Amino acid sequence: MLKLVGSTDLEYPGACMALAPDGSMLATGNLRGQVSIWSFPELRLATSFQGHSEGTTCMAFTPRGDYLVGGGSGGVRLWRRPGWELTREIGRFDGRTVGVFSLCITRDQHYLCAVGHDEPVLPPPKKESSSDAARGSFRYLRLWTFPSGELVKEVVRGWTSPFDCIVASPNGSMLATADDSGVALWSMPDANHIKTLHDIQRGYYCLAISPDGRLLACASKDGHVLVYTLPDGNLFVTLSGHKGAVMSVAFSPDSKLLASGAYDMSIRTWLMPEGKELDCKPSYPIVSKDLAFSSDGRLLFCMGSTAGMVEGATPQIQVYQV
Repeated sequence: MLKLVGSTDLEYPGACMALAPDGSMLATGNLRGQVSIWSFPELRLATSFQGHSEGTTCMAFTPRGDYLVGGGSGGVRLWRRPGWELTREIGRFDGRTVGVFSLCITRDQHYLCAVGHDEPVLPPPKKESSSDAARGSFRYLRLWTFPSGELVKEVVRGWTSPFDCIVASPNGSMLATADDSGVALWSMPDANHIKTLHDIQRGYYCLAISPDGRLLACASKDGHVLVYTLPDGNLFVTLSGHKGAVMSVAFSPDSKLLASGAYDMSIRTWLMPEGKELDCKPSYPIVSKDLAFSSDGRLLFCMGSTAGMVEGATPQIQVYQV
């Protein structure tokens, strides 16, 4: 059973959250590009710094915990613990603006993977009808060596076929990406397309792979969570119960629990692999944007914003006892 044991208000709407592998701290990024570091478990603000010029939209600690990696306007940036000095910028290209939607780091820390968008820095179009395609805009999947930032592979799509999310399997042999047309599996380290999961084309906000590498959970925009087996990519179970788009999913460290947060302001937990719903708790007054279990699996962190639905409410980090 989930029990709310703490919450902390955020000054600005949060866009992403990451837990350090050693459980000592929590990092958040917001839509103004600010990165905040919170002590664990009391959620006291330890420090904050400007991560990106506009928004810091995704982040992750490296598996060894020595770097915090953040993506946003301008590409990917690496900050080294414990001083948080900026040590490298990856994915910046002269003459182009770069945005990063989602990123992940393989467990061996050999590769950094990201999805996002590129567009040229051009004067404003003379005609409003000028298309993104005409201006050279596109969406990408990129794979770099880590931490050197050497580009290994790039997959490019048109502006109308975006990549929204990317995750890596625990053994580093596979990537999964999500977009409006479905979920795709990619081999590693060559990032070659293996399979697109076409069971139902729903559109997805978020993905999570279980720590044992056996299951892939997909947060669907139609209110379901679709769970596939890996590495074959077969549909295993569909989890139903949310009354709005599912915004976030996360597995517990032992792979036995799956948490999902949705636009209906609820958080649900499911026993895996059975797919049995265990609990449902309101996340009021916030919509869950990101979920993460503590390293011991005893706590569930939820970061979210009100999305304008609750007058006077502020963005929050909520902490639940599992």
